[in-house]
Amino acid sequence: MKNTIIWLSRATLWAALTIIALPLLFSSCTEEEKPNNSPKVGNLTIEIDHVWGMDQKPFLMNTPIVHPMSGDTMTFSLIKYYLSNFELIKADGSSYKVPNSYFLVSETDNKIELKNIPMGEYTAVNFLVGVDSAANNSGLQQGALNPSNGMFWSWSTGYIFIRVEGTSPQAKNNTFLFHLGGYIPPYSAIQKKNMILGGNSVSIKPDAAPVLHIKTNVARLWHGPVKLADVSVVHSISDLSVSMSANFRDGILFDHIHQ
Repeated sequence: MKNTIIWLSRATLWAALTIIALPLLFSSCTEEEKPNNSPKVGNLTIEIDHVWGMDQKPFLMNTPIVHPMSGDTMTFSLIKYYLSNFELIKADGSSYKVPNSYFLVSETDNKIELKNIPMGEYTAVNFLVGVDSAANNSGLQQGALNPSNGMFWSWSTGYIFIRVEGTSPQAKNNTFLFHLGGYIPPYSAIQKKNMILGGNSVSIKPDAAPVLHIKTNVARLWHGPVKLADVSVVHSISDLSVSMSANFRDGILFDHIHQ
């Protein structure tokens, strides 16, 4: 009878130890083998170089430069424009739309940071030159869309998409001022840019810092040509605002990638 009691005690002790040890064992395995389900993302910097004409001469602020088509001499004191609604496209056609991607570009503020992009190889980038109609109707906003940036007309006409100012001896009163915008058809100046990366791809990885370089040919704005002797001020929605905005979009081109 004593032996039976001892045997049962040992069995009971072994069962108790097993009950205690098993959760610890499974817990240890779970911690070691638990897959990392956090999304793998990376960032992309877009750097914009401003050039002048198809031969891509340097674009100069506060210095007289001659337009290659109209022959007008122009001295720029200000250039600002919106790029927004960025979308990255993979070779298989799948895409990622970057949320809340509104950026105000100038000669000095010429870098765009796109963050938390899903890892992958992207062969094209789409974006808008301007501000979409939803943002135009969203009331007072902050950041790049803050009216204090000087890129807002009114609640009825919305944002100025492209703003350039300066002086020229060919312009009336020796000054030119082009404020281009409008988001309601038939005078919608919102321009979509589909930029294929020339057979290249930008590689987004958590440990990478790729830079996409694009060039904006500012002279393209007056393609046609739009002579300053004929028009030196645009400050409202119009057919000319639409066509000049399309010209400007066509002057934004892929250049190269630094991986």
